[in-house]
Amino acid sequence: MAQIAPFRGIRYDPTKISDLSLVIAPPYDVIAPAYQSVLHQRHPFNVVRLILGEEHPGDDAQNNWYQRAAHHWAQWQRGVLVRDEKPAVYLYDQTFEAPDGTVRTRRGLIAAVRLEDFRSGVVRPHERTLPAPKADRLRLLRACHANFSSIFSLYEDPQNVVASLLAPHAQHAPLAEATSDDHVHHRLWKIDDAATIHALQAALADKPLFIADGHHRYETALAYRDELRAQAARWTGDEAANFVMMTLVNVHDPGLVVLPYHRLIANLPAETLSDFGERLGAFFDVLPVADAHSIMPALYRSPEKHVFGVYEQDEPVLLALRDDAPYRSLLDESRSPAFNDLDVTLLHAIVIEDLLGLTQEQIASGRYVSYTSDDKQAIAAVDSGRAELALLLRPTRIEQVLAVANAGDQMPQKSTYFYPKVITGMVMRSLDDA
Repeated sequence: MAQIAPFRGIRYDPTKISDLSLVIAPPYDVIAPAYQSVLHQRHPFNVVRLILGEEHPGDDAQNNWYQRAAHHWAQWQRGVLVRDEKPAVYLYDQTFEAPDGTVRTRRGLIAAVRLEDFRSGVVRPHERTLPAPKADRLRLLRACHANFSSIFSLYEDPQNVVASLLAPHAQHAPLAEATSDDHVHHRLWKIDDAATIHALQAALADKPLFIADGHHRYETALAYRDELRAQAARWTGDEAANFVMMTLVNVHDPGLVVLPYHRLIANLPAETLSDFGERLGAFFDVLPVADAHSIMPALYRSPEKHVFGVYEQDEPVLLALRDDAPYRSLLDESRSPAFNDLDVTLLHAIVIEDLLGLTQEQIASGRYVSYTSDDKQAIAAVDSGRAELALLLRPTRIEQVLAVANAGDQMPQKSTYFYPKVITGMVMRSLDDA
């Protein structure tokens, strides 16, 4: 099913950039404005200038950060960036401390992967996308003709065939390494021998790929391919734009961690919250918790199938959904059973939409609902008055993500936070290569 290919990676020249940690960045969509400024100030060659450049007064259609990114990309390839001589795939390890305190390593394979329309089933999404981010990424792709950030995808390999092919290459010194601001240590190795590449291609050939992070960038790559194909006098299917850079991780990898996205509720009318606690009883058993910081440990210990944490200032509770509660009529019958069995689906349908009365349009507006993967930040937002409610969830299990994707369905926005993020700046790919 999946077709992977080597490519001539473009990397920071270690003779020019002695500390790679100064020039890497997370994916563009998790960079807050304040952190964007930090990265810009950190180093003149930080990759943020390629993926999320600063806007300037007077920017217009001809002079804007997309054009500045293209200028940097061209200039840096003549200065601080080098291109590998031989096409290769890349072994990528990320070592980090997991939320449970254990130190783990997630192992990935970075390769060019043939773009497939979703209807083929070869590449399967699990989240819906929005028009604005796709328009933004398409402008960048048109300007720079490059994959700067890798799409993060999953595959199922219970026998660990791919891992056994990669393991010998990790015995050597890494080609590049860096530590990101979240204390994750990143290491990269180059694999350019034909025998290993062919074995990896064979091991992945019958496997569908599930997009974990990068849905907008993947759909943008599809649109860009179609755009170029429509303009071309001749199209072979082997042009570089038919492929996109991906980091592939086994769903059975012990370093695969999924965190929840918690919901923060703000700007509600006072009357909406006045009897909120009483109305919860129609659907949930309401269980008191000692204090706000005990909510997440209690969630993880709970044997209940669907349980949530709610923190209203000085009122931490767990909500255990009763099986006999009249909630099924609130669900969308056109969606798959896998979708309707998600905690995040049930939380939105029952609590956010029914009990709090927020519409889909109000939720999407960003005025009433915001998101964080950090439960401590969620609690602090309520304590400071920036939010009236924190709705805390357990992580979506990886088997649920696959079940939704296999059903041809897509999860609600902000359902999964794969940790750590695939860093940008370890290796990049030009679409000007054959």
